[in-house]
Amino acid sequence: MHNSVMYTEGVSVIKNRAYGHKITGNNRIIVCDQGPNTATQGDGGLYSSIHDLKKYLCFIQHNPLAQKMFVPNILPNGTNTKYGFGLQILKHKNYKIIYHCGETIGTNTIIGFIPRLGIEFAFMTALSGIDTEIFLKNLLRCL
Repeated sequence: MHNSVMYTEGVSVIKNRAYGHKITGNNRIIVCDQGPNTATQGDGGLYSSIHDLKKYLCFIQHNPLAQKMFVPNILPNGTNTKYGFGLQILKHKNYKIIYHCGETIGTNTIIGFIPRLGIEFAFMTALSGIDTEIFLKNLLRCL
């Protein structure tokens, strides 16, 4: 993955970077992006390209080292959080949907796959207030 970087202000250079935006009360679109207190290492600080995200999906589906990511976190009281190491694991009908989603200042993302169908998906937006989980709900309706 040559087009992904863990951003460090003043150190990292991100070519062709998309910036987050938001719509103001008077319907203007303005840049609303990460700051030094929000782009932490990991949450909000990882930048990637669609080509590298495709490589990531390939790795987690086919590399044995990634198998631990599919083990859900079980709380001490026995509750299954349906969340592995960075992945959410959803069962719908006879399908398992494995995905990661998140939002941060000005952006929203959902990326994942349905193993049984060989379907991969990625939906990303650089506009705050877009609920990417709607994408997942609509996907489930198609199954």
